[in-house]
Amino acid sequence: MCFEGNKAETTTILPVLTAFQERHGITDMVVVADAGMLSAGNLQAIEDAGFKFIVGSRLSKAPYDLQEHFDTKGNKFSNGQILESARVTGTGKNARERRVVYHWSFKRFRRDNQNINHMERRAMDIAEGKIPVRKARFLSVTGSKTSVAKSTLERARQLAGLKGYVTNISQDAMSGNEIIGSYHDL
Repeated sequence: MCFEGNKAETTTILPVLTAFQERHGITDMVVVADAGMLSAGNLQAIEDAGFKFIVGSRLSKAPYDLQEHFDTKGNKFSNGQILESARVTGTGKNARERRVVYHWSFKRFRRDNQNINHMERRAMDIAEGKIPVRKARFLSVTGSKTSVAKSTLERARQLAGLKGYVTNISQDAMSGNEIIGSYHDL
C-alpha cells in the first residue's frame, strides 16, 4: 500500500491496519503508538474501526488526573509505582472516557530533572539578558519584559519521572503493568 508523501500518518493508519488485519486473518488487534497519535479524533476513529489501542500520553493533564495523589502524598512516588485514572477525551457526542495508566520511574525522574534544570538555566539566562531572547519552555514574555515562568517550572517538576499511557483496554483484560510492557515493545 502506497500513499502520497504529503499525507499525514493519521489519515493512512486505518487503511493500513484494516488491510493488515484482513491479510493475516486477525480478529483482535491492539494498536500501540506514541503521543503523536493522541488526538480525540484519531483515537475515536481507531476505536470505531474495532481496534484496541495503547498510546503514549502527554502529561499536560496529569496534575488534574492525579490530584488526589498529589493532595495526599505530594510528589512522593516509589520506583515502578503505577497509578490509574480515567479521562474524558473529545467533546459533545464524541466524548469518551479513556483509561490512563501512569508509571513513575527513578531513572526517568533523574533524566527529566536534568532536562528541566537545563531549560530553567536557559530561561534564566534569557531573562537576565545573558543570551538573546528566543523560545524557551520556562520563559514568560510580557511585552518587552522576560522572566522565568515559575508556575510552569513547578508543574514540570511535579510531573518529573511520570509517563502516561492512554488506552481503551479494560483493567480486566490487561493490567497496568501489561499496558506499560506492551507500549515499551513498540
